Amino acid sequence: MQLIASANAAWSYAAGRSHFVEDRSAAEHCCRLSYIVTCMRGCVICDKHNGAGPLVSPVVHADELVVVTHRPAREDWVRPGYLFVEPRRHVATLDQLDDTETFAFARTVRSSISALRQVLEPAHVFTFVAGLSVAGVHLHQHIFTRPVATAREVAWHNADSPNAPRIRSSELAGLCAELAAAMTN
Repeated sequence: MQLIASANAAWSYAAGRSHFVEDRSAAEHCCRLSYIVTCMRGCVICDKHNGAGPLVSPVVHADELVVVTHRPAREDWVRPGYLFVEPRRHVATLDQLDDTETFAFARTVRSSISALRQVLEPAHVFTFVAGLSVAGVHLHQHIFTRPVATAREVAWHNADSPNAPRIRSSELAGLCAELAAAMTN
């Protein structure tokens, strides 16, 4: 997993828990960390947060409460501007987040939308939480763009229309770095 927004962060995984570590030298001191977030074994999003599984993709932003990733590439191409915002803690719905997590989640969604607008200049940015999906019951919010030249007849939810812009998968890390920089502004 490529961590763009916080290059000095390190993650360790032990006994079903994910530990946020400020820098690599502190990795051996996990027991003293203040940020310990419960993970659910078998959850593909929890697995993704630990660098494993089919959903691993470039990280745009990560902190102790929230992770933002770009949709993974499909073979040699990727549809630019499709993000996922996920709480680190394994919860199924927004109302299961505590107040601190809710504020961090909402702030990160807003920042992600702003970054997409700044970097890609889309006609619109859509966002939704669908509930149950292939990912299971780990809350995740989809945020994706509608490019300026999208035909009117293309449904709002059709992010992969045949005329949607695409970039080479080798360009995805660069796009994520631009989005990460825009999120900090």
